[in-house]
Amino acid sequence: MPDSHPHLLKDGECTGPLAWRSLAHPYETDLLEISFDSIPGLSGMTAGEWRSVLYALLEGASDGLDISRDDIDGTLYPKAGRKISLVLFDTVPGGAGGALRIARSFPLVLETALRRMARCECGDLNPFAVAIARFRLTVAALKASGLTSLEAAPAFTFHLAVGDSLIHGPDPDVLPGMSDRSAFMPFTYATEDGPLLLTLLEEGRYDAVVGNPPYITVKDKALNKIYRSKYPNVCKGKYALTVPFMALFFALAKGGEQAGWVGQITSNSFMKREFGTKLIEDFLAHQDLRLVADTSGAYIPGHGTPTVIIVGRNERPVGPTVRAVLGVRGEPGRPENPAKGIVWTSIVDHIADANWNDSWITVTDLDRTLLATHPWSLTGGGATDLMQAVEGGGAGSLRSPAAKQR
Repeated sequence: MPDSHPHLLKDGECTGPLAWRSLAHPYETDLLEISFDSIPGLSGMTAGEWRSVLYALLEGASDGLDISRDDIDGTLYPKAGRKISLVLFDTVPGGAGGALRIARSFPLVLETALRRMARCECGDLNPFAVAIARFRLTVAALKASGLTSLEAAPAFTFHLAVGDSLIHGPDPDVLPGMSDRSAFMPFTYATEDGPLLLTLLEEGRYDAVVGNPPYITVKDKALNKIYRSKYPNVCKGKYALTVPFMALFFALAKGGEQAGWVGQITSNSFMKREFGTKLIEDFLAHQDLRLVADTSGAYIPGHGTPTVIIVGRNERPVGPTVRAVLGVRGEPGRPENPAKGIVWTSIVDHIADANWNDSWITVTDLDRTLLATHPWSLTGGGATDLMQAVEGGGAGSLRSPAAKQR
């Protein structure tokens, strides 16, 4: 410490005695400490990685519990043995109950945080998202086992991997069942689980493939080029990741007599926008679609993008029709319990009723040919029947019908 320094208020040096002053003050509020000590594989995470998990949980709490992001915050809490806990707290002095609500609804917070991370550009490329998934699965396994502590729990095994599934997924130049696909992998980052990806992403491996793929467009030019080369039959123009992931899901499902099922909730942008033309006409038209449900009117937490649910099998189309849920009217407000929202409840209760029609949805069996061309129209309330009547009415003139009315 120097003996003197420039005086801040006077023209000259200050040589007076130094004294320590603390600017800190007591701050009482509600807080929640989250420890991950019992989960294997997290000991090597850096402070930056833990900070990513922290902010994912904060965003998940804000979205899932409808808490203003300004009312909650968090910090890292270093502990002995180079371990780290996450501390979430209310920014309102005295506490506003936010941290307590997060503790009571932690599984929902985790689920919402995982959805947020899956929609960002990193997606499951991010090892933090996989770490959150591992933690969430551990909590679910404990609950299903009736356990409250990891001490008495068996060694749960989860099939999770970090990596770009679009790059390391089934390659059109590799025959199904080929034992060694590693030569066809462009490269693998240090954070990716290369050997495991080869196993988990083998073509025709699964009886069912279910997911919620990211909706963003690809900004990285190198990645864009790779995705286009691997999925040339569906990628067109400024495509969203919805497009190659649709092809990937079907490729992962079993084919043949025991064809696997595919189910996903995804952005409906491909239905109307030009980039969806190849996906619909060159790909989906040749898959056995079983259900197309417009969910854009349903309130789904964490989904600001209009969505559609698509269910099908990895085989040629079977049957002349496809069960469809057509939208009539959106959710009038934000329901307290999203699972009991008016639109979502109507979909769940009447998806098996082929002739259902109410103020929210129309359930019908669409002629498969209507879904073989772009764009798709999933508007209910009779709009689809009217379109079919107009398109099937021929090209007659107005003069003849008018003459008959005289």
